[in-house]
Amino acid sequence: MLAKKRRIYLADSQYIFGIGVKVMVKYFVTQLPNGKGFKLSVVGDKKKRKSFFKTDKEYFIEGNTLYSHGLRLFPYSKKRDKHWLAMSNKAKLYEKLELLSKIASQLKNASEQKINSISGVIDEAFRNMATHDKGIRNSVKKYFE
Repeated sequence: MLAKKRRIYLADSQYIFGIGVKVMVKYFVTQLPNGKGFKLSVVGDKKKRKSFFKTDKEYFIEGNTLYSHGLRLFPYSKKRDKHWLAMSNKAKLYEKLELLSKIASQLKNASEQKINSISGVIDEAFRNMATHDKGIRNSVKKYFE
């Protein structure tokens, strides 16, 4: 027997999560003036929240969307917050690795001294990463051999 889905009423200064197959978004709910509905803003890295969409509905059903092609909505919980934080950190890590690949392409014409200093910094980063993960440790071990 399937569990009955709950109605979650929207309130001012509330967090909710939008969850898709590969995406998880944290929304901050603010009430529009004169009680004309709610604005859901995406919570991100920067302090300023990006407005995502407005709704005149007062509630959502847990696991359903507010509009067609939307993400399934769920109320705030500490467990979901941990998952959202992990996903956002993962996205930041990918951005950092992309930046490293751009830097590598710029080093083709760099001086020998600059290349040696950058190589030393990257070697130290490899050693630090190896202390946190066994898979990275095995890869780094092969690199230093």
